[in-house]
Amino acid sequence: MARPKVIRKAEEAKDIDPSLPIQVELSPEGEVTLSPDQQAEADKLLAEQEAAKQAAAAEKEQDDEVVTLKQQLEDLKKTSDFFKQQAEEAGKREAEARKRADTSDGELKTMGTRAEQAEYDAIVNAISAVTSEGERAEEQLKIAGEAQDWAAIAKAQAALSRASTRLVQLEDGKATLEARAERAKEAAKNPPPPAGDPIENHINSIPNLMPAQRKWLNEHRDLMTDSKKNIRLQNAHIDAEEAGHAPGSDGYFKFLEERLGYRKVEAPARDIEDDDNDTNQRPPIVSAPPSRDPPSSGTGKPTPTRITLTAEQRSAAQAAGVDEITYARQLLKLQELKKIGHYNEH
Repeated sequence: MARPKVIRKAEEAKDIDPSLPIQVELSPEGEVTLSPDQQAEADKLLAEQEAAKQAAAAEKEQDDEVVTLKQQLEDLKKTSDFFKQQAEEAGKREAEARKRADTSDGELKTMGTRAEQAEYDAIVNAISAVTSEGERAEEQLKIAGEAQDWAAIAKAQAALSRASTRLVQLEDGKATLEARAERAKEAAKNPPPPAGDPIENHINSIPNLMPAQRKWLNEHRDLMTDSKKNIRLQNAHIDAEEAGHAPGSDGYFKFLEERLGYRKVEAPARDIEDDDNDTNQRPPIVSAPPSRDPPSSGTGKPTPTRITLTAEQRSAAQAAGVDEITYARQLLKLQELKKIGHYNEH
């Protein structure tokens, strides 16, 4: 089995399949350290940003040049190529529109209602007409430019500008209709989630749960709405399995309820001899919890800690509304509390 991938930032976990475990590397809280490669990348980025600023400043200082007739003719050639391309595409769209007009009612639904189909066909036809107008204006502008007829040039340019503006508007309208039809298709493929109890729906969406576990979670809904309690539930589940309780068994649920404070812990039976010796027993020695992170030999500061999160724990983090980094830190803190006996603190 492949080793879990190591992540150091919450964003890195988004690229990993939620059904796979991950290993979270936690740096000491409040401390951010850049590796030599990261520092070099940051320096490179700053240099590029500074160069971009200088280039933008130099470009801003340049004076605008007067557009010459030669440049207009060069632009005209580009415009001509554009309108030729639009004409070819318009021809293709006309053929597609005629084909759609001959289809059955079921096929027409891909473009929405009959009214939407008619509107779409009208836009396609208008695009073809405006494209022809643009080509005529482009030809007139070329003739006027060669004859140095400035009045004709101005008239042809105005006609070309109107055709270009109208063409852009028609293309936007066509794109809007196509996007609307695509959304309708997606909505048909992905119907809205079923109405009902959102908490129950969430519990039912959790994979690999037994019916008894789903029923128990519905009876203890605060574990699904309180992020801290949900984390404690995940730890109690792990402890129950380590203690030999099969998930879904009576012993399993009793263990969870005692650990989570829903049921009083049953005191073990004691011998009379043990009671007589109670007065001779020394009070327990309580020591401070060990540091979560061992200190570095070079700096004396804590080194990063790694902890593995299972797919179930990652799902619990998502349900609680926290990222895997935050979940891992809370999980470590809870484990420290367990070591010193604080199982049922709230």
